[in-house]
Amino acid sequence: MSVPFSVGAGPVSGAETPGASQNARPLQPPSLLAFWRERIPLVVFGLGVAISLGLILASQFLPNPLQPAPAVLKVGDVARQTIRSPQRLTYTSQIRTLEVQKQAMEAVADVYDYNPGLAFQQKTRATYVCNYITFVRDDRNVTLERKIEDIQRIPELTNSPVITAVFQLDSRAWQEVVTETVRVVDEVMREHIRKTNLADVKAEVPKHLSQSLSKEQATVAAGLVRSFIKENDILDPLETSRRKREAASLVDPVRFTVEKDEVVIREGNVLTALDLERLQALGLLRQTVVWPDLVGLALFVLAVVLPLVIYLYTFQPTLWPSPRRLLLVGVVIVGTAALARLIVPGHSTLPYLFPLAAVTMLLTALLGGELALVVAVILSLIIGYLGGDSLALTVTMLVAGAIGALSLRRVERLSNFFQVGLLVALANLGVAMAFRLPDRNLDLLGVAQIAGLSLGNGLLSAALAIAGLFVLGNVFGLTTTLQLLELAHPAQPLFRRLLLEAPGTYHHSVLVSNLAERAAEAIAADSLLVRVAAYYHDIGKVLRPYFFIENQLNGNNIHDQLEHQASAQAIIAHVSDGIALARKYGLPQKIVDLIAQHHGTQVTGFFYAKACEAQKGNPVDPAAFRYPGPKPQSREAALLMLADSLEATVRANKDHSPEAIERLIRETMQAKLSSGQLDECDLTLRDLERIRQAFGDVLQGVYHPRLAYPPAAQAALAAPPPALLEQPTSPAANPR
Repeated sequence: MSVPFSVGAGPVSGAETPGASQNARPLQPPSLLAFWRERIPLVVFGLGVAISLGLILASQFLPNPLQPAPAVLKVGDVARQTIRSPQRLTYTSQIRTLEVQKQAMEAVADVYDYNPGLAFQQKTRATYVCNYITFVRDDRNVTLERKIEDIQRIPELTNSPVITAVFQLDSRAWQEVVTETVRVVDEVMREHIRKTNLADVKAEVPKHLSQSLSKEQATVAAGLVRSFIKENDILDPLETSRRKREAASLVDPVRFTVEKDEVVIREGNVLTALDLERLQALGLLRQTVVWPDLVGLALFVLAVVLPLVIYLYTFQPTLWPSPRRLLLVGVVIVGTAALARLIVPGHSTLPYLFPLAAVTMLLTALLGGELALVVAVILSLIIGYLGGDSLALTVTMLVAGAIGALSLRRVERLSNFFQVGLLVALANLGVAMAFRLPDRNLDLLGVAQIAGLSLGNGLLSAALAIAGLFVLGNVFGLTTTLQLLELAHPAQPLFRRLLLEAPGTYHHSVLVSNLAERAAEAIAADSLLVRVAAYYHDIGKVLRPYFFIENQLNGNNIHDQLEHQASAQAIIAHVSDGIALARKYGLPQKIVDLIAQHHGTQVTGFFYAKACEAQKGNPVDPAAFRYPGPKPQSREAALLMLADSLEATVRANKDHSPEAIERLIRETMQAKLSSGQLDECDLTLRDLERIRQAFGDVLQGVYHPRLAYPPAAQAALAAPPPALLEQPTSPAANPR
C-alpha cells in the first residue's frame, strides 16, 4: 500500500528510521535481575491466586457455614440422633450404581477364541511322538534305562506315568495303542476345550478308547492321549473386558431423591454405606482428609493457575505490569471461587443460579472480552470441581461465561447488559435441558427448578454486572464506559464551565472530539475514551480564557503586551492547569493522562519564532517554549494530538477547499511524525492512512461549500415581513 507519509526523526511501528543502524547503540540484553524485577507483579499474582484457591478448595474438608454442622460417622456406628434433610436433593448413588454395573458385568459371558487348527497340530504331534517311541523301542543297542531317559526328554512325556508300561507291550499291542492314541487325540481336540474344563476332558479320555484294547493298552493309550490334550478355546481378556465395560456403561445412574425435612438417619439405627453416602450428598458428613486428596487438589490448582499466568504473560503484555489490574483479576477469580464454595457443594439445583456470566460481563467491560473468556474457562472448571466433578454444571457455567464475554460488545447503555443476560438465560436453559431430558429417571420437579433458576441467572448476572462495574471501577481506579458516558453529558459541572467561561474553546473541543472519534473508529481504538478526553483536553483554559485566541471575542490580544516567553508559558500552563482541574473534579486517570499528553513535547512555534525574530539572530533556548510532555503513550493520545492541531490549523486557514484541507491534513500529520511526537505510541503507517481519510471526511463535511444567494433573494430576505392581519377600511371590506 502506498503511504503518503515519510519517516523523519521519530520511528513509527512498522517503519524504520533512516540512518538508525549507523547512529543507534547496540542493544544490551537485560540482566537477569532486571528481567525478574519487571515480572514481580505477575509472579506475586500467580502465587497469591494459587494459594488463595488452594485454601478455598481445601475448605471443602471443613464445615460449610451455610449448612448444618457435619457429623463424624463411619459404617457400623449407631446413630445417636435423628437427622433430617435440610433441603430437597436428587443425587446419584455411586454405591448402588456400582452394584448395578457389577451385576451387568457379571451377566456378560466370557469371550473365547476357538482354534480349530489346533486339532490337526496335536494329531500330527502325537503321530510324530509315537513314531519316535517306536524307533526307541526297536533299538536293540540301547539299554531299557537309556530308552526311558530318551522318552522322558519329550516335553509332553517328561512326567508321564506310562513310559515304563510302553516297553511292556509287544509290537502288535503297541501299534494298536499308537493307532488308537492318534485317533482319540484328533477326536477329543475337535471339541471346545477351555481352561476351566480341561481336567474334565482329560478325565473322560478312557470313554473315547476302543473297547477292543486290553486293560494295559487302555492305560498306556489314555496316558499318551492326555499328554497331547490342551485347551483350544482361549479366553480373550481384552474383548471380554470391553464387553463388560460396555455393559456397565449402559447402566443408568441410580438416583435417589430426598425431600426437605425427610428423616435421613433415625436414632438408634446402625449406619450403612448407603446412609453415609446420603449424608455426604447432603453435606452432613465430614470428610476425612488424606494426602492423595491434598495432592490432587494441589495439581488441580496448578492446572488452572499456570495456564492463566502463561496467558497473561504471553497475550496481555500491557496488563500484567499493572499491579492494580492484576489485583482486580485476582480479586474477581478468588472472590468468585469463594462464593462458589459457599453455594455449590451439597446442592443439586442452586448452583444453576450461580451468576458466572456477571463476572465475565464485568471483566469484558473493564479489561476486555479475551481475558474474560479465559477467566470463564478457569472459573467453570473450579465450579465443576466444587460440584463433585459435575460435567453438566461445568458446561452450563462455561457456556454462560462465554456468552457473557463474547456478546457484550458495547456498554453505552444499561439495556445491553440485560440483553446479554437474556442470552445467558436461554443458553443456561438449553444446556440444562440437554443434560436432563435424556435421563430415564427424569425428576420433573427438579427440571422445573433448574429451568427457573437458569432463567433467573440471566437477570441476576446482568444486575450484578452493572453494580460491580460501578463498585470495582471506582475501587480500582479503572475508567469504565459508564463513567465516560456520564462525563460526556453537557450538564457535567466542569464541561458546562468550559461552555460558559471559554465558549470558543468549548466549540473547538467539540469539533476535536468529532475528528478524534471518527479516526478512532477507523483504527479500532477506544472511540468513546478519545471523544470524552477531547471534551476536556483544553479544560485548563477556563482559568485564563483570555490568553487564547478563540476566546478573544473583542479583538484585544493580551499577548501584545507580554514578552514572548511569558506568553508561551501562559499558553503551556493550560496543560498543567487542566491536569489540576481534572483531578479536582475527579476525572478518571485515563482522561488526565490524555490531557497531559495531547501536546507532547512540542514547541509553541508561534511565540518561539517571534522570540527568535526579536533576538535578531541571537540563539533562543527552545526549552522555555516547550511543553513538558510526555509524548503520546497510546493511540488515543496520538489521535487527540493530531485532531487538536489539525482543527486549529484548518480553522486558521482561509482556504477551506477540499484540496486545501487534504494538504493541511498531510502537512500536520507529517509534522508530528517527523518531529518524533508519535515515537512512543502504537500507531502504524496503515493506521495513519486511515486516520487521514477519517479526518478528511469530517472536515470536508464541516467546511462544505455553500450556495451564494442572488441579489434579489438577499433583498427579499432583508425586507420586513408583511403584516399577517390588516384592519378593514370599510364595512364592505369585512363581509360577514
